[in-house]
Amino acid sequence: QRDATGDALRTDLDADLGWPVTHAVEHLALLVMALPRYPPADVPVDAETVGRLDATLRALAEVAEGRPVPVPPPPPLDALPRTAQAVAALRDVLAELGRARVAAG
Repeated sequence: QRDATGDALRTDLDADLGWPVTHAVEHLALLVMALPRYPPADVPVDAETVGRLDATLRALAEVAEGRPVPVPPPPPLDALPRTAQAVAALRDVLAELGRARVAAG
């Protein structure tokens, strides 16, 4: 993706307006892949929390694909602050992209 974006940006600075979304998704993916398979006891991630986070991420994926769906708020992730920040960053960049799409007509 970086190579393709780099090539596109050499020819047209507006070629990949979605790169902030790509970056936010990559950041979130790296955090998720770093989570231990069996979290320590001090990281309470129960099935309900995982389900709520999954619902939020699925809705954000729909939004990224251009479908305007309501995005449920993510569950509290106090024990995983970087993950919470990454989810919020993805939500924010998708909202900004949506505003740009509306403004472009």
